[in-house]
Amino acid sequence: MVCHSISKRITGITYRVVTVVVRLLCVVAVLLLCGFVFLRVYGIPAPVLRHIVKRLNQADIPVNIDSVRLTLRGWQAMNVQYYSKNPHDIEPLFRVGEMFLFRRNVLKEDGSGNWKMDVEAHGIYLNPSVEWGIEIPSDSAFRRVEMASLTLAVFSDRIEFSDAEMAWLGVDFHVEGTFIKKNMRPEPRSKTEMNRLKMIREAEFQTVEDQLRSIELLGGADIDAEFFVDARNLGESSLKLSLHAKDLRIRKVDFDELWFEGTFAYPEIIMKRVALERNGQVLSAGAAYNLVSKMVHGEIENNITTSKLLLLTPQPVLDLLVKAQLQLEELPEFRLHVEPAPFSGVLNALHGSFSINDITYAGLLIEAARGDFRRKNDRLEITGIQAAVGGQEKRAAAVGSCLQGGGVSGNVYWDAHRNRFDVEAKGSIDPNLLLQPLAMVRIATNVIDRFYFPDGCPEISLELGADYTDWKTFYMDIHGVGRNAGFEEALISQINISAFYSNAVLTLDPIAAMDGVDFLKGSAAVNFRQDSVTFDAFGSMNPELIEQAVYPQAGLFGRHLKTSGDTKIKAKGMLEWQTMQMTDFEAEIEVERLDIPIVAGLDHVSATVIGDGPHITVTNAAYEVYGGKGNGTFSIELDPAQTNLPYTVDVDLDRIDYKQMLQYIGKKCGERTVGKLSAEVSMTAELKQHILASASGGGHVGLEDGELGDVPVFKGFSKVMRVVVPGFKFFSITRFSMDFTLDNGQVWTENALFSGDVFHASAKGTYGLADGYNANVQVNMLADKGLSKVIRVITSPLSRLFELRLTGPLDDPSWSLKNFNPAMGHSGKQTSERSE
Repeated sequence: MVCHSISKRITGITYRVVTVVVRLLCVVAVLLLCGFVFLRVYGIPAPVLRHIVKRLNQADIPVNIDSVRLTLRGWQAMNVQYYSKNPHDIEPLFRVGEMFLFRRNVLKEDGSGNWKMDVEAHGIYLNPSVEWGIEIPSDSAFRRVEMASLTLAVFSDRIEFSDAEMAWLGVDFHVEGTFIKKNMRPEPRSKTEMNRLKMIREAEFQTVEDQLRSIELLGGADIDAEFFVDARNLGESSLKLSLHAKDLRIRKVDFDELWFEGTFAYPEIIMKRVALERNGQVLSAGAAYNLVSKMVHGEIENNITTSKLLLLTPQPVLDLLVKAQLQLEELPEFRLHVEPAPFSGVLNALHGSFSINDITYAGLLIEAARGDFRRKNDRLEITGIQAAVGGQEKRAAAVGSCLQGGGVSGNVYWDAHRNRFDVEAKGSIDPNLLLQPLAMVRIATNVIDRFYFPDGCPEISLELGADYTDWKTFYMDIHGVGRNAGFEEALISQINISAFYSNAVLTLDPIAAMDGVDFLKGSAAVNFRQDSVTFDAFGSMNPELIEQAVYPQAGLFGRHLKTSGDTKIKAKGMLEWQTMQMTDFEAEIEVERLDIPIVAGLDHVSATVIGDGPHITVTNAAYEVYGGKGNGTFSIELDPAQTNLPYTVDVDLDRIDYKQMLQYIGKKCGERTVGKLSAEVSMTAELKQHILASASGGGHVGLEDGELGDVPVFKGFSKVMRVVVPGFKFFSITRFSMDFTLDNGQVWTENALFSGDVFHASAKGTYGLADGYNANVQVNMLADKGLSKVIRVITSPLSRLFELRLTGPLDDPSWSLKNFNPAMGHSGKQTSERSE
């Protein structure tokens, strides 16, 4: 019974305790429910919230919250504002329209407690601190973050961020990191110091933002970041950052993907890789910067060849390409390395290689080029260049050269410190292709323009350079071998030349030219400042080619003086073509054939040519002409102020074949025409005018052993004499001589004599271009020798009746009896006859 009573008593006590506990739990549940409903509906009371905010501020967390409510997702804070500790920051660093917080306690092994908080925020607005040195416009998209969430673990010495995500500017961020708290509050910086820290102003940031708007992330982007920040020692801080974007557009240029990987671990900021991919081609770069040594190094590599990538370059660069007349059909492939250098000296630490196709500069097409480059101490070196140059054959006829392209190799040096450039090149192209690209270097084009290659490209080796602030320092060194090469107006079948230009002087030394079996060797120096050429040469080249190369303005050979056959020439001296006053040279010439205006068809000519100022004299001349011999001198004045080219000639001819002379000058003569002509002539005339129109002087002409009856001027004489003396069918004319003078366009003689076997005649009169012959001829029957001479004296009064008059032009002269009326002629025939 006792046991039963005790058990019953214990049961009652238990029931009452349980009942109280249940009731208490119900009350607590009701209270909690009421509290939840209150906190959900009304939130934390304002006095309590102000107390909490105050405690947070005292805990060195400068935050302000308008209201906090409890939800199933945790605490919901509205309009959360976090302030900077810097007294110069008036606005909060960020404002959050809505924030959810869920706190969890975490126990350490030693039993001490910390807490974790899950945070989710929407409608975040950023306001950079003055310490950040960035001013962002108030309406900038950079100030607004769509969403952010993270797990925040707060410990006494640090804050850990995990599972952090953020949607900002269309990019999804994923962040992990740790922030080590600083024990001491930093001293506020002065306003002057803060102003000094503002490196990016609002307007500058606006410019950056405008540029970033040209980037369209069509396929979205992801950024993963992992950081460790030790506020006690920023040198221990680190950051890892990676970015991946697909289907993006930068300045209307489409790319497939973008990668970025970077790290920061004091003292180095490392950009492991940034890469853009387009159609399987990649532009990538990597770099590192040391904060202690202030040194940067890196590399860049590109094999994207589309010229659309030029749209990414700044507008000033595009303007420069247009101004430089540079057109790129494809971008270059290149690999560029930056050796460790201060950031300000990066451009002086570059080296790498490149290759490019289809680049056009001022009309010159480079179909393919590759090489290496290095820049050091303000000197750019582009070495190992191999290039294929396109031709411009369609322009060949207008330029007078083939304009064929070919291959070129060489080096380019550009020294910005010395304001100097130098070029080394060799290959096989037409140098006239460079006339347009070098148009600004007029000195270079003046030299190149003297050469032309109508049939093919020469092999050339070239060096040139100058101080580009003083083009007087320009120099050019050319070594070339070409076939059918032209220099000035001379076209030479083969030329081997070394030319050096400096200080307005073009030196050709040595020069070797071949024209068939003919050659010319020697040296020359063209002085453009003095308009002169100094030469020392010998060979067998046609003088016309030499004149065209040295002094084409003269136009003597090929126009007035023509040579053919073997030629030997040795010349030394100077020719000054502007005024000819300084000309001073001497040349020894041997020519197989020479045609000159007054005596054509000279054979085996040898002479000495002397240039003394504008006077060019050919002296000691000896030659063969029409089966005879001749000698004499010839002098011409080449003063540019003179336009008619006056000359003086002294000629001695000994027994030349008269018939050959007539045939050579195109005059008709019969088969019986023969004779040996000798002459002495001394006169002055002008090459630009007819010889009779400008000549003055005189001479003597004599012909022996002749038969001149078929000569046009004497045919008429024979016909007249056959009318007067019917018994004679033919009058032979075997001798002729006269002294003559030249003046005012006329040939005048007083003692012209011609005779045959049965007569002797004398004449005096004139011949002019306008009026032709105007002469009186006295005929004496019987020859002027032996018994005939005695009989002729006796019959002289009768002979005067046979005086004749010669008139009319050279090709159709007229003969008539001077003392008889034509109507009184024998048998009623005309006593006036015209030669045929």
